[in-house]
Amino acid sequence: MAMALARRELLDSATSHKRSGENRLTELFATVLDANDALAHALMTRVGLEPSDRFEVRTQERVAPGCIPDMVIRAKRSGGGLVSQLWAEHKTVSGFRHEQREDYQRELSAAPGKGQLLTITVDPVDETPGPWQRLTWQEVGELIDSVGRDVNGDDWREAALSPTAPASERLLHELLWYFEREGFAVVRPLTQNDITVFKALPGTIEVLEALANRAADHIGDYVKDSLGADEGSFWFHVAPPARAWVPADDAFEGYCEVLICTNDEWSSQHLDGPAVGAGYTLDIKLHEALSANQEWLDKAEASGFDLEEWAGYTRCWRTRALSEFVSAGSTLDAQARELARWARDSIEALSALDPGPIEPETGQKQKAGAVRMASGE
Repeated sequence: MAMALARRELLDSATSHKRSGENRLTELFATVLDANDALAHALMTRVGLEPSDRFEVRTQERVAPGCIPDMVIRAKRSGGGLVSQLWAEHKTVSGFRHEQREDYQRELSAAPGKGQLLTITVDPVDETPGPWQRLTWQEVGELIDSVGRDVNGDDWREAALSPTAPASERLLHELLWYFEREGFAVVRPLTQNDITVFKALPGTIEVLEALANRAADHIGDYVKDSLGADEGSFWFHVAPPARAWVPADDAFEGYCEVLICTNDEWSSQHLDGPAVGAGYTLDIKLHEALSANQEWLDKAEASGFDLEEWAGYTRCWRTRALSEFVSAGSTLDAQARELARWARDSIEALSALDPGPIEPETGQKQKAGAVRMASGE
């Protein structure tokens, strides 16, 4: 069965597989490998295969009955003959199916030419023995960085952003940027500034946690036990207002949420710093239907809300720089009161922008074509 080659445009790859970050990552990786022979050469060499000056990259190719690796790279001779081939299976969240690697390995051993199976995972721990090669996404990120350094030295990423840089080098930088943004790899070295920040980190976390707690105290209708935190954010939920349109159907998640975060990746403002988001956090399945409602979307954007897929959810949030709350008062309580006031106003404003019945993309049409909403309408 003939499969399409890797996508040629990075934006095409970036907008593919909206509901599967794992497949989207594969498409991005394949596009850059197809455009940057140095990266393809380095990857093939890393897993012990003989490279070539010509490579063919495919994704989701059915190489044998029941075997569809995420990516296949074939090193070809100038006349088209096969030199070697790499089958790669990528994991970011899901695990391997029972004997998936063993099945691939058997088929690859029977395939023509020298071949190698590669697994790329987030977690380096893999106790399953086998002849396949293993890499983490962190190691792939380091490989990308080393290829760039071989071409332009330590400042290769700055050079890749220049107007005269070859497209292949720009794509290399863009791929590594995506790895870093999504948390798959960190390649920059420790700096003195990092040490300074690290020293102040415990105190900063204490203040931010207290700020979130006090804002939750002041906002009203705080949902008990909804305060949460991870390494880059603090959040809590608020009970939906009387006219809220968050889903009341148990099949679709929906919350009125306030988030303090190290960045505003969900926002069109691109504040480039810590930010606060407030509004609705909804099931990812509702994004397509909401984004297709242009009249409602125009009203939401005019009221300062962004509709975005972010971190596995549909976010419809207003955004404000965290630094703006510093001037709200000389005490933590005064700052928390202003945060709570702004967040409450944002949630109330969004609740007034009812989009009407929403028909999510679930693979089947909803009866009556709507999700029941918290307002009961």
